[in-house]
Amino acid sequence: MNGQPYCVSSRPYCVSRQPYCIYQYPYSAVLFKQLSVALLRDFIEQLIFAPFSEAYNQKFLDFFEREDKTGESDKLDESEALSKRGISSIELKKGRSGEIIIFLYFCNMQSLPTLYPLLFEPNLHEAVWGGHYLTNWKQLPHIETPIGESWEVSGIPNCSSIVANGPLAGKTLNEVIATYKGQVLGEAVYKHYDGQMPLLIKFIDAQEDLSIQVHPDDKMAKAVHGKMGKNEMWYVIKTEPGACIYSGFAQEITPYELRQRIADGSLTEVIARHEAQPGDVFFIPAGRIHAIGKGILLAEVQQSSDLTYRIFDYNRLGMDGEPRELHVDLAQQALNYKVDSQYRTRYEEKNNSATLVIDSKFFNVRVVNFDAPIHRDLIKYDSFFATMAIQGDSYIRLRSTGEQILLREGSTCLLPAAVADCDIIPAKSGVSNKILDAFINNEYNPIKIFFKQIVK
Repeated sequence: MNGQPYCVSSRPYCVSRQPYCIYQYPYSAVLFKQLSVALLRDFIEQLIFAPFSEAYNQKFLDFFEREDKTGESDKLDESEALSKRGISSIELKKGRSGEIIIFLYFCNMQSLPTLYPLLFEPNLHEAVWGGHYLTNWKQLPHIETPIGESWEVSGIPNCSSIVANGPLAGKTLNEVIATYKGQVLGEAVYKHYDGQMPLLIKFIDAQEDLSIQVHPDDKMAKAVHGKMGKNEMWYVIKTEPGACIYSGFAQEITPYELRQRIADGSLTEVIARHEAQPGDVFFIPAGRIHAIGKGILLAEVQQSSDLTYRIFDYNRLGMDGEPRELHVDLAQQALNYKVDSQYRTRYEEKNNSATLVIDSKFFNVRVVNFDAPIHRDLIKYDSFFATMAIQGDSYIRLRSTGEQILLREGSTCLLPAAVADCDIIPAKSGVSNKILDAFINNEYNPIKIFFKQIVK
């Protein structure tokens, strides 16, 4: 051990904040006597997010159940489980007052660059219904073919976002996650999603109507495709006169009637049609029939899945000149035919503060409208933040290091969980800016609650 260990129970030293690197020295957490063995064990398992062998678990329990003399220590080592999390060993020691101290010894990873807000190279996707607005808006070279989507943050295999700025430039997002693990995604997110990026973040430019479609839920997607299902949301950025969103059934129909209406082209008559305006929000749960109408630019947040079942596509030809494939049989299995009273998400936007617009078990989305610098202490959520610049240019400045990046309108940055304490500053003073934050809320994760208890 070099020097004194930093203790997570003593401020300003905190394992979740830079520049105090968790890989340089062991950290200690003081666990008081009144805490149960079960909570202590859960704390360790939550902390390093790795299953232990029965022998290790028993050794852990034995330590807490026996009466140890003051100062006695026990060093626990499970190389395979721990090293995967960058931890070399755990040392348990009883203090003079009977408290239990846990020392975490981290593997030497000092050669890794410190994490920072990540920008990504353009990831554009052609679509027969797309146009040229995205390339103009993002100040990219003109492309002759119509562009329908810009995948802003993606962990989809073979289409992972590529870092465009800083020491990690050229690395894929999946490579960065594989290296930094929970420091990028958040420890709870990393554990729950088995190290995979759980969201796909897009901008969509619909110059023509998109196909009428539906997405499977997690249960069906796993059973049929071995993949994650797809719940998504839309935030409308720009519209042309008469633009609309199709979402949900306007009246109940049967699977038989569905097929009839596909055949005669009248399916849109039984789908709820919503006039679209900038600022509109629609949550599209798996199973809900939907489509984006022409003349709409929007931001999309969705589960990291490429599963879409086309139901009707206006007999349109694809980019290859052939009719686009339909998936009616699968769509019938996925569809929820229930009619809801409200398909549009209602919210009240506030200036210079974050407004939560989507709160689901799959993801959370908030809108931040600001014309002055605001502080964003996001560490408590134990999640990455995908921040989309909807209106205006702004700077994102880390509180820990002072490092900042310029986030231009029409671009997105990924704020890693380990450094998610920052200020966001309008590039032009007094000018109204708007961003969209996508994240997964783990504010009530047991490990976070525990740390709140010991630092009081």
